[in-house]
Amino acid sequence: MSEAPTSFAAVTHGHQDHVGTLPALLEAFPTAQVAMHILEAPYAGGGASYWKVPTDNWSYAVLRRLLPDTNLHLPKERESGDVADAKGPAGKTPEWVPPRGLLEYVLVPGHSPGQIALLHRPSSSLLPADVITNLGGISLFGKPVPAALGFPPPGSSHNWTQHALDWRALARLDFKTAFPSHDIQTGVPKAAVVEFAEKLARS
Repeated sequence: MSEAPTSFAAVTHGHQDHVGTLPALLEAFPTAQVAMHILEAPYAGGGASYWKVPTDNWSYAVLRRLLPDTNLHLPKERESGDVADAKGPAGKTPEWVPPRGLLEYVLVPGHSPGQIALLHRPSSSLLPADVITNLGGISLFGKPVPAALGFPPPGSSHNWTQHALDWRALARLDFKTAFPSHDIQTGVPKAAVVEFAEKLARS
């Protein structure tokens, strides 16, 4: 049985750890469509630099030039297309888009200007991109640290105030389990997301 070709890719945001393989994917599947928020398109494939994004986060202002900037080069045959158009290249009828009610998005721009979270309705699953992390690690004394909800590294989000609001926006959505991009476990129940958001509101 042959495998069906990839026909559609939804991008939450354009940071290198999320889209670094996008050019290779499009080379392998030249008819695939790419969907992202139009506010993210200039950074994810249009040559704009995250280094120049206005910030209220001093650690981002200091560290952003130490982080790799996204510098994607889409295949030449894609240069005249609009990667932000989920309906396909401008002026053309799309070959495939997700059916209505299957996959919804919410703009959560604290981490990057056009970041979106994706809500898969049939499974009641939330893909919160980099709004939420659920990471542990190793302490200074070599002991394992259990996974805990939190923010991504402070130097990676340009708008810390908005990032906190994004947490609260996601907590209001109708889902059962969130699956952060950076997660060492198997998802986070909504109750835990709501509890963390309430702590943010009180802080």
